[in-house]
Amino acid sequence: MISNNVMKINDYGDMIFYRVACACGSNDCDCDISLEYDKSIKTISMIFYKNLYWNDHYSHKMFITRWLSRLKVSLKILFTGYIKVNEEFLIQSEQHIDDFIKALQEGKEKLKKNKGDQKCSSKNI
Repeated sequence: MISNNVMKINDYGDMIFYRVACACGSNDCDCDISLEYDKSIKTISMIFYKNLYWNDHYSHKMFITRWLSRLKVSLKILFTGYIKVNEEFLIQSEQHIDDFIKALQEGKEKLKKNKGDQKCSSKNI
């Protein structure tokens, strides 16, 4: 049974979705994971989905400093088409790590078990 900050969202036979909570406690930091068995190439894939956010730095107290920071990023997007962002995802404590590993192992075993099943995942939705 998976319990500590890891939950199964959906199971469609050849595709399983999990949500892993960040140890910081904010729902904005959660990570969604899909495990999928692709019958055409006979392999299991794992995809991580994570929302990334950019905001002006909270230590900028002055309105003009924050406004200039936003303007700088806006111009970078306008002229380059992108900005680089990163965000942390924290798995903290042995229990959280163990439950994350259990979720991956459970999903992998279920997909391996269903390899021969010819049912299309869209029929189960």
